[in-house]
Amino acid sequence: MRNLVSKLRDNERDGQRAQRFPAVSLAALGLVAASCLALAAQGASSQAAAPNAGGSPRVPVVFVPGVTGVELREARSAKILWGKGHNLIFPRDRGYNIARAIEVGQSRSRVEAGDVIRRLRLAGVVRKAVYQPLVELLEASGYRVGDLADPRTADSLFLFGYDWRQSNVDSARQLLERLEQVHLARGESRTPVVLVCQSNGAQLCRYLARYGSATLQQAEAGQTEMPATLDIQKVVLMGASNGGSLRILRELDRGRKYVPWVGRRWAPEAFFGYESLYQDLPSYTDDLFVDDDGRPMPVDLYDVASWKKYQWSVFAPSVEKRLAKGRSPELFGDLNAREAFLARALRQAELVQTLLRRDSGGSAAGRYYMIRNDFSDTIARALLVEDESGWRTYFLGDDALNRFPTLLDRLGAAGDGHATLASQEWLSAPERERLSPEVMNVEGTHFDMIHNPQAQRYLLEILSEQVREDPSPSLE
Repeated sequence: MRNLVSKLRDNERDGQRAQRFPAVSLAALGLVAASCLALAAQGASSQAAAPNAGGSPRVPVVFVPGVTGVELREARSAKILWGKGHNLIFPRDRGYNIARAIEVGQSRSRVEAGDVIRRLRLAGVVRKAVYQPLVELLEASGYRVGDLADPRTADSLFLFGYDWRQSNVDSARQLLERLEQVHLARGESRTPVVLVCQSNGAQLCRYLARYGSATLQQAEAGQTEMPATLDIQKVVLMGASNGGSLRILRELDRGRKYVPWVGRRWAPEAFFGYESLYQDLPSYTDDLFVDDDGRPMPVDLYDVASWKKYQWSVFAPSVEKRLAKGRSPELFGDLNAREAFLARALRQAELVQTLLRRDSGGSAAGRYYMIRNDFSDTIARALLVEDESGWRTYFLGDDALNRFPTLLDRLGAAGDGHATLASQEWLSAPERERLSPEVMNVEGTHFDMIHNPQAQRYLLEILSEQVREDPSPSLE
């Protein structure tokens, strides 16, 4: 791996190591990308499954993707409901087929997690690489892909497929159970592991590293459930919205169209039962809403009353009208059930963020690394305007904001298009103490930064112990 890292570094036009705010031209990125692909093809045949120096097995790397990064399947037939190209363009029944029932237990027998999505195809043609380039990069440097459900001793790269709609606390517990299987397969007294986490994956990995399989109640009481058989050596945060994202509110409120122009819009109620989304609501600041004069508006995002007052999500008149017709009552229940679910989801989300931000208790992870992005204008605040029909909520990018040009600077901030820089840096004191001072700042969107050659080179350096550990802090 060291040779591959050196070649990747040598191919960077400026020859500089990672800096806090490196300047990388698009031309340089293209040159490095071409070099990466060539080196990956070379290395895949010569370095596959190579052990570390001295013949010892590689430290297992587990990649944890973000929301929507894993297939969802029909439990009985194994039919893929999410994870193919046409799911993006033509979601069945506006996304109802993968909506999660708000009553506990209703959805578990209907939909289950499948494999991590490596690429998306449409009509047999590859349209978008998802996580496959990252897998190929690590395979080229000697890692062997294994199955967390059936790990083998020599396996060293695992992709964690989980139901990204459920609570991150539940996902953390499931990941820990899978890591125990890796430990048993390797037959070690204590198994080291590296967690590479993208987007929402960072939330559940951070919880795991601090509280293990502890429930929220146990974690709140200061208890941890981390087995002594596992040693989390490193946690790599890639495009992590550590302090949450206001973009989540926009999608819960409006739904989402994944493909502009030709794609169908997912209904907002299809997202309503996704507990993980509430756990990614912004918690790093209270300054989230302004009026049409740009003045701050105190709104409690974690109070059901706010959602009802501003008619967000299932409380929007158009959504209430659809649900009043009795559409899928097994998923969304009645008004009382929806209010009860939202109150529970918001309460748990607030507690999750409080626990992640807690400065006491330490962390089981030996070292944290961060790959971030501040090149994109990112939603930081929303505009609330009242008219004769009630309250309207506007976000950065809405055409209606053309009437409020002086507010644009207030509504946006530097970030990766999903999470602001302030959110990406929102870590607890124990995590900051273990954070490598060599923080990587790269160009690219919230997701696409994992395809950035500079970020990939930095990841290889992390895995091969080539990161310079300067004692000076990198986050102020």
